[in-house]
Amino acid sequence: MLVLRQIEGSLPCAKKTLDVLRLIVTNKKHSTAAALIDEMRSVGYKMQTARPVELAIGNMVRRVLHIIREEAKQEEFDDVKPTLTQPSTQEAMRNPVCKESWHRVLLSPHEVIESINELIDELDHIQGSITAQGVEHIHANEVILTMGMSDTTYLFLKEAAKKREFQVVVAEGAPRFDGHLMARRLADAGIQTTLIADSAVYAMMARANKVLVGAHAVLANGGVVAPVGMHLVALSARRHSIPFVVLVGLHKLSPLFPTDPDLLYNAATAGGVGAPPRWNPLPGNVHVPTPLFDYVPPHLISLFITDMGGRTPSYVYRLLTEYYSRNDYFLSREVFGKDGVR
Repeated sequence: MLVLRQIEGSLPCAKKTLDVLRLIVTNKKHSTAAALIDEMRSVGYKMQTARPVELAIGNMVRRVLHIIREEAKQEEFDDVKPTLTQPSTQEAMRNPVCKESWHRVLLSPHEVIESINELIDELDHIQGSITAQGVEHIHANEVILTMGMSDTTYLFLKEAAKKREFQVVVAEGAPRFDGHLMARRLADAGIQTTLIADSAVYAMMARANKVLVGAHAVLANGGVVAPVGMHLVALSARRHSIPFVVLVGLHKLSPLFPTDPDLLYNAATAGGVGAPPRWNPLPGNVHVPTPLFDYVPPHLISLFITDMGGRTPSYVYRLLTEYYSRNDYFLSREVFGKDGVR
């Protein structure tokens, strides 16, 4: 289904990815942890290649690989009585002798399946965990500026509106203009809403108290991939000393960097997923590019509001070590070697 592109959105793609990986663990018997990891990497790489714009697919593959590695280490720890001289997890991965034993570890699929089920349950509650924090971050009579359409941002504002009176200014988000839908939904929810052109963002920023936006991905350096035009909004917020707050689930946390070739910012390169409608060719063979995403660097971001609470961009590296194994940052063994390390 991923290849046929019948699933749209980071969260649905993440859930479907976990369903596929769970089937692999359930339906196939693997003699060792290494054998299961090899198959997971192979399948995960194919799924990510089929939908390169949806980084959440690769993120979920890495999360499951991390789960398998941790379960395998626990199995090995249980089989070998711990001693004061037993190597640490990091030393075990660097030590060739420990790597050989790693390939002999038998893995019980039950624990892995249970961990994947917990991860799926976590995804089911991501938006609720983020939107529940709305009252903490929005105060009475504030003016909130946002851009385009974000389901998470909409639900966050809607939840806060149950206890707070505030106004929202929505930039229309050209070239898709999905800010029109955002403004309509906010107005229908009883929130005082103003729709503006993107060119008016700088002029309106002086009236705003904070900026609240969604993001497509959080990168390893603490920057974000966001809908095109968001970088200009972030620069305007910095110029006016307005907090720029990003609402994002941690399923969008990626170990990639902004210069990584696997990152796609152009709609044409991304296969047109979510791309704006094409315009008629202009006279004189004028080229009309349709970039889909912007990169917003970490120094322009004040705070991430995630399903695990508020985090600053400088904390992202800690989250990467918690959720992913460094050996799984790159899924393509053909390019990056057997262990996924350059």
